[in-house]
Amino acid sequence: MKPKPREQGWEVVFRASDEWQAEMVSRLLIDEGIPAIVQSLMVPGYANVMSAQVGYWGEVLCPRACRSAAHVLLKDLENGADEEDDQKAGR
Repeated sequence: MKPKPREQGWEVVFRASDEWQAEMVSRLLIDEGIPAIVQSLMVPGYANVMSAQVGYWGEVLCPRACRSAAHVLLKDLENGADEEDDQKAGR
């Protein structure tokens, strides 16, 4: 049996509401030189049940050593989105 990422020192840095969001965040991290993988929590045929049960589609993980850099990058992204929303709203 293949070891699970968490058993190999990978940690969750983002919980995604859907596959598209998880892949976008993963790609952003990888493009910045941070190794990342997407881990779906969905069970085939039960996607709606599982996402309702756990509250999200899946997780983006990165190595423990890169966790801080990933959080900084994702926080900067979140702050940039907030500023863009404020500009659109005229604030």
